Amino acid sequence: MITTEAFARPEPGDPWTLADLRRLPDDDLRYEILDGNLVVSPMQTMPHYRAATLLRERLRAQGPDDVVSVQRVGIAIDRHHRRTTLLVADLTIIHLSALDGDDVALRPRDVIAVVEILAPDSGSYEAVVKRHHYARAGIRHYWIVDPERRTLTVLRHDGDAGYEEVEVVKPGTAWRTDDPFPLALDPADFT
Repeated sequence: MITTEAFARPEPGDPWTLADLRRLPDDDLRYEILDGNLVVSPMQTMPHYRAATLLRERLRAQGPDDVVSVQRVGIAIDRHHRRTTLLVADLTIIHLSALDGDDVALRPRDVIAVVEILAPDSGSYEAVVKRHHYARAGIRHYWIVDPERRTLTVLRHDGDAGYEEVEVVKPGTAWRTDDPFPLALDPADFT
């Protein structure tokens, strides 16, 4: 969608909300809200899209029929009117039924796992900031793909307020698990 209207935003001094996001242009930017502040990420590079596409195909081939990986779907970590936090993972693994409602964002309890693919200039945002918020929301699985190093870092919620690192999978090595479902992934296949 191309728009010539002024960039949609809340009144000066007011925090960003989920309703404000609905007024933004439909473009290739990623819009997130972090504690009421708008975070805008630019279009990604081809290695990023390659990793997302190939990993999504592998998850679909190995996952149960009622589990899907979706892209560019928001997760409402916190819906507070003064400090809304909505994050958009590169891939969000959910049960298909989580898409049945008419909400603008997923609830954390609907999320099986999130996958972030590191961009050259955003590593600390995904590895530190998003990790903190996903953990606080209780999202059980958090995976970080590094296309440059060609690794998959597997994190599992520790049951408290953080994640424990399960494994850093290098290319040429298959990571096998039954949690959240039977799966074998080798970063060489998607990075």
